[in-house]
Amino acid sequence: MVWKNPVNGRGAIYLASHAYAVEGMEPVAGKTLIEQLMAAATAPGTSYMHQWRKGDVVMWDNRATMHRGRPWPAHEARLMVRTTISATEADGVTTMRSSPSQAAE
Repeated sequence: MVWKNPVNGRGAIYLASHAYAVEGMEPVAGKTLIEQLMAAATAPGTSYMHQWRKGDVVMWDNRATMHRGRPWPAHEARLMVRTTISATEADGVTTMRSSPSQAAE
């Protein structure tokens, strides 16, 4: 459950609301562990919620940050753009998903 950033060597728990089990653990124990980790990761003082102002740009390292979209008033304009700064083998791309050549094997 810990993913090591190959660029800086720091560990990050690979966890978010999509997690439903822990390989090698009984289902109830795994779900309990996930709930405990989520509670610790989202405890007061560990989160950032941006207060949007016109012209703001927010960027984060998607590899090691839990993030969640918030409701947005439909009448307010917004522009969302995904930018990949770096996606090389040194960043661990090959460990996170298979390449087309690996998928064909």
